[in-house]
Amino acid sequence: MLRTKDKQAAEARKWQERNQRVREWLLTHPRRVPDNELRRAAINYTEVAEAELIREMKNSRSAKRLPLRDRLKYLVMLILAQRT
Repeated sequence: MLRTKDKQAAEARKWQERNQRVREWLLTHPRRVPDNELRRAAINYTEVAEAELIREMKNSRSAKRLPLRDRLKYLVMLILAQRT
């Protein structure tokens, strides 16, 4: 089933807003991720992911790669694994 460009744009905006919320959470809760370098890396990753999402919106054929949601889940798993 093919998605229309409007649906793709709406989904991309949703993920862009989610990335922004994750970034804001990381900035406002520094004690939850005590390692400064890890927190900076996570913030940097959200910025890179947002830039990639914007690029994917412009070139919708490249959106068939691993979804951004899965990449964010992987990042969170890495952060939690390093804390244990």
